Amino acid sequence: MIDISLLNCVSIGDRISIDAGRGCPFGCSFCSAKMMWERSFRIKSANRLYQEILYYYHEYGITNYGLEHDIFVLDKKNVYAFCNLLLQSGLDIEWGCSARLDSVDEDMLKIMSKAGCRRIYFGIETGSTRMQKKISKNLNLSKLDTICDWLQEYGIIPRFSFIYGFPEESYEDVDATLNMIYHIYEKWRNVFSSCKGLFQLHKLIFYPGTEELQKVSNRLEYVENTHYDASRSIDHWNNEELKDIVSNVDIFSNYFEFKSELRSKLKDLDYFFNIIFYNAIIYYDVTYKLLLEKSGNSNLNLYYKFLDSIDEIMYSPFSYCESFEIFFKAVTDLLHKVVIKANSKSIKAIFEFEKDMFYFNIDNINVEDRRQIKKYECDVLKMKKMRLNLEDSSEVKLLFEKCNNKAKVTYYNK
Repeated sequence: MIDISLLNCVSIGDRISIDAGRGCPFGCSFCSAKMMWERSFRIKSANRLYQEILYYYHEYGITNYGLEHDIFVLDKKNVYAFCNLLLQSGLDIEWGCSARLDSVDEDMLKIMSKAGCRRIYFGIETGSTRMQKKISKNLNLSKLDTICDWLQEYGIIPRFSFIYGFPEESYEDVDATLNMIYHIYEKWRNVFSSCKGLFQLHKLIFYPGTEELQKVSNRLEYVENTHYDASRSIDHWNNEELKDIVSNVDIFSNYFEFKSELRSKLKDLDYFFNIIFYNAIIYYDVTYKLLLEKSGNSNLNLYYKFLDSIDEIMYSPFSYCESFEIFFKAVTDLLHKVVIKANSKSIKAIFEFEKDMFYFNIDNINVEDRRQIKKYECDVLKMKKMRLNLEDSSEVKLLFEKCNNKAKVTYYNK
């Protein structure tokens, strides 16, 4: 076993990763793992994994584990044996792993949950059936809703990962991906605020040896400005190392960019969805939903409406500041510009209401402000509960009260 006693971060309850095996037998065109391991697959035995957990549990008090493997659940017999060992031991732990949509079923998720599995990472990559075939992922996307239902029933939080910017991808394909992400949010909306990282969206990076690189290898350009992309950060390289990168595109292809009309137009889409969209749907749920409806239920069309102002937050310190309130204000100001352009009385009203709800809920509210009366042009309380656009509803006065550090909002009729 690995001695982790020298790691200062290890304490009772900390999460650690355990290497569970190597390789993946599938042939996704963008993935470097299949090139490295030549599509072979191996997994540590159930007993070996159990013994490692047992060691870290008793030696260091670790109760949270990440079983690191591209597709941990592929060997179902091993998964069942591992879960049964944990169940027989009575260990009070939790753990997570990675899977494909087509590698899990209800019985497996049920026993995994009983054995302490609380999170699973799924690489879906694209919401487009056409692109599923193009990138050799070949998932049956119709299974997503059923699997989400099983995950919710057995208390397992997923993380769904998506990619955009494939050379053969169309705007319609990207929109299908974005709409699938929003559909996932709708499925998990009632518990979404506690499910950080429910989905992620990344712009395609061309890794050495992959089919996607072969398609564009003679059209790559070196890029220095990678925004917040840690996987392509050049901050720690010296000049000589940078020269090596620039002159060896076959080795360092992930530092190069393929410029197409789609990738250029959607260059900030990953930032928008992972930062702005994430916070908008948590704190401005109905506002975003109504803006989406006004955009023809196309998340891509709605993204375009943010484009004029997105650089203001992307290249500002708001993106990385320690104060969430400052960052929230930046997101709010950006959303407000889109709300104004929508030219809708009800959308403007629900935006103001959801903003007021946030600021009334923050901990440092003044004692004298624990009771406030606010007026809105539409019945925003009903809009919030029903998640509907009630443009023709009458204006209302609402009473905000602070009860047990939570906001209570009722109609004020005096």
